[in-house]
Amino acid sequence: MKVDTSFTSRPRVSEEHPGGHEGQLRLTPRQLEVLSLLDEGLPNKLICRQLNISAGTVKVHISCILRELGVTSRLQAVVWARRHGLLGGPGGGRAVLDSHEPTAPALAAASETA
Repeated sequence: MKVDTSFTSRPRVSEEHPGGHEGQLRLTPRQLEVLSLLDEGLPNKLICRQLNISAGTVKVHISCILRELGVTSRLQAVVWARRHGLLGGPGGGRAVLDSHEPTAPALAAASETA
C-alpha cells in the first residue's frame, strides 16, 4: 500500500476500498488524527478536547471517515483502517475492542482533563 501526497496535501492510499471508489482513498491529515483517536477508543468528547475542536467538528470528521471507508460504525472504521495499514502499521498493532467502554488511555486522558 502506498501513500501518495505528491499531488495534494491529502494522503491517498492506492487500493480499492468498500466505499465503492476505485483507486484512491482520501482522508485529510485531521481525519487521520481522528481515526487514530477512534482506534484508542476515545469518545467524541475526549477527541474534541484533545484536538481542541468542537464536538460538531468531530462528528463531521467521523461522518466523512465512515463515508470514505464505506462503513457504518466507528468500530468498522478502525477495523478497516487496521486491515489496510492506516493504523498501527501493517496488520494493525493493538487488539480492537468490541465495546463502547473507554480504553485505559481514554480513562487516563479523562482524569487528566477533569
